[in-house]
Amino acid sequence: MTDYEIADLIASHVENILAFLMAFVSLTSAFLVAVFFGKGKLSKLLSRLVATLYSLGSLFLIFVTLKIGHITLGVQSLMGESMIWHPAYTEPVWVMPIAINFIVFSMLATYLCSMWYLFKSDHEGDT
Repeated sequence: MTDYEIADLIASHVENILAFLMAFVSLTSAFLVAVFFGKGKLSKLLSRLVATLYSLGSLFLIFVTLKIGHITLGVQSLMGESMIWHPAYTEPVWVMPIAINFIVFSMLATYLCSMWYLFKSDHEGDT
């Protein structure tokens, strides 16, 4: 691969990670709005359907983001001495893995908290 191809590939992967993060934020926002306004009004079947669809969508976005992050790290390791001008080459080795893992773990924690909110609101609707 040429230096340009490597730099373009890293930029594309970082853009994809951010796009999947924003898709996750949108999906989670829609889910939380549906849970908030449907609290106590949704049937158990519809509540389970919403939870299932949210779980499938969220887990897909989380795992794809993780996979793209690992690919990005592999591409970063292809950078040679001729790419000293690129920020991904000059930054410390631990920065990109920490950033990618922080994004993935934040998405996972948000998913778990959202599911907790659904189950909490379902139990409050029963009383």
